[in-house]
Amino acid sequence: MSVPAPSSRPSYQKPWLSYADQVANLVSRGLTVADPAVAERFLTHANYYRFSGYFLAFEQPRHSFLPGVRFDDVVGAYQFDITLRDLMTEALEV
Repeated sequence: MSVPAPSSRPSYQKPWLSYADQVANLVSRGLTVADPAVAERFLTHANYYRFSGYFLAFEQPRHSFLPGVRFDDVVGAYQFDITLRDLMTEALEV
């Protein structure tokens, strides 16, 4: 009987978080969330890790939101990017 070779890949260290836990994590980092239920619903649509790229403009240092930053501010940047991307794609198709 052969022994399987150890995996050369490192094990994944980040724990799974529910949508409520993801929102709580953002709040713990200083993000103002007016309605956690709305934020949870948004995260079911927008992948947290894709969405987290938009946090960078609102953080200083990394993983600490600037004072007064609201969830809606980050969602606005996300939605602006989607709209701009759609307009650019449409223009390129012509």
